[in-house]
Amino acid sequence: MSISIPFRTLETIPRRIEQSYEPDFNLTDEETLTRMEAEIPNVPVKFWRSVEKKLHIMQKGGNCAQMPNIFELAFNNLVWQQVKTSKGTFYLYSAYFDIRPLSPAPTLRILSMIEQVEPTVPTFCQIWFENSTKPVIANVSQYRILWNKAWGTGNKIHPFSIECEVPSVNNKTVVPVAVSVVENSCDKASNLVKVTHRTLEPGKKKSIAVCVKRMQFVHEEPVFKLIEFLELVRVLGAEKVYLYAYEPQPNPRVERILRYYEAQGLLEVSRVTMPASRPNSPILRHLFFEKHGTLVYIHQMVSICDCIYKSFYQHDLVALIDLDEVIIPENGLTWREIIKNVTNGTGYSAITFNNAYYPLNNPKPENWNPGFPAEFPMLNTVYRLANYSKPGDYVKPFLNTSDVLIAHSHLPLGCIGPGCRRKDVPVSAGTWHHYRTDLKGEMKNQPSSDNTTVADYSLWKWKDELVKRATRAAKDLGYL
Repeated sequence: MSISIPFRTLETIPRRIEQSYEPDFNLTDEETLTRMEAEIPNVPVKFWRSVEKKLHIMQKGGNCAQMPNIFELAFNNLVWQQVKTSKGTFYLYSAYFDIRPLSPAPTLRILSMIEQVEPTVPTFCQIWFENSTKPVIANVSQYRILWNKAWGTGNKIHPFSIECEVPSVNNKTVVPVAVSVVENSCDKASNLVKVTHRTLEPGKKKSIAVCVKRMQFVHEEPVFKLIEFLELVRVLGAEKVYLYAYEPQPNPRVERILRYYEAQGLLEVSRVTMPASRPNSPILRHLFFEKHGTLVYIHQMVSICDCIYKSFYQHDLVALIDLDEVIIPENGLTWREIIKNVTNGTGYSAITFNNAYYPLNNPKPENWNPGFPAEFPMLNTVYRLANYSKPGDYVKPFLNTSDVLIAHSHLPLGCIGPGCRRKDVPVSAGTWHHYRTDLKGEMKNQPSSDNTTVADYSLWKWKDELVKRATRAAKDLGYL
């Protein structure tokens, strides 16, 4: 089956990476503000600049709830804004305005890490709107934990959505531009978080996005792995990839790839760090995660939910996969086609695919000469374990942005309404390909200890297009 990929011909790729991203430091004021927004994306930089000269009147009255200057904000580890309360510290990452049709009320959802398992301190949202000098004050209605406490409480910090219902303005639903969280309603805040609300362009249909919740490389340089992954999900039907990279990201060759795909519009990179006093130098952070394994999963919940929330209105489905994974339909179908086939128009919260392990260290078939570069790991790995993982236990999903509220790497944890609706896709229709070097710790997901392998060339249905694109990108970047 031929695959139509709109605006994705090779001719649309920037000719050379040098022509597409090298920064120019001779900037206008507008360009400076744009660069600032990229550096501190959770701060409403342009809104602040528009009211900077009248900050003294940006208040409720009588010095109540005065808007802070961005030079007064309490930043923590680059990407977090800090709120100290009488019962612990909050670290705010991002804020989203939820007016999805299924949402019971217009709600601000502020993604955060909190040094409490069950925060009880009453707090308030100071909500700011364009063309208004007075904030609207709303009670924090809920601390929604983004985690199952039964899985562990690692290192005394937990992910939450801090939620405030947003009152109407003159009987209209108005999108806020910023929000501050405070313990007392009239406090001058130490935080000012930009409210993100990405609407769909007129005439454009919602598309499929990919969420890569964590990128952290210390002991490897995954140049070809990253290129192959990005080109493959594009061929399968992803219009956008949201990738969360731990900062600092120490590899300049990887950074070059990220900027290359950002320049094309395929990739959006969000920088993440560990909040509070936890380490953020790459090697020490890696060792810290090895010692505090549960904390890895706790922390990445903010990235997962951030990706879902930013996709509310532009994407109807998001695939939660890592760089060593891909969901492959059978019969050469695209992602959109396989989802249409298996759902029959039913709006499931999650469409899940069972796991198939592809050991990267398996020998190649005899006389292996596939006619494409040996550096691309997925294309060059055709043996998988004969047994799929236990049905329903170990899956990867497409999530429906219309109702999902919370999700972890494999399934939704909470949805708007009575519950999350799940559709398990049979392996005859499609599987989750999982490429791993060491399977010792993974065999618990298998129905038995049998590690017999079989050849599976299902990914090769996209081989010609993938090889063309990945090779072109690697040459553009100077890596082939």
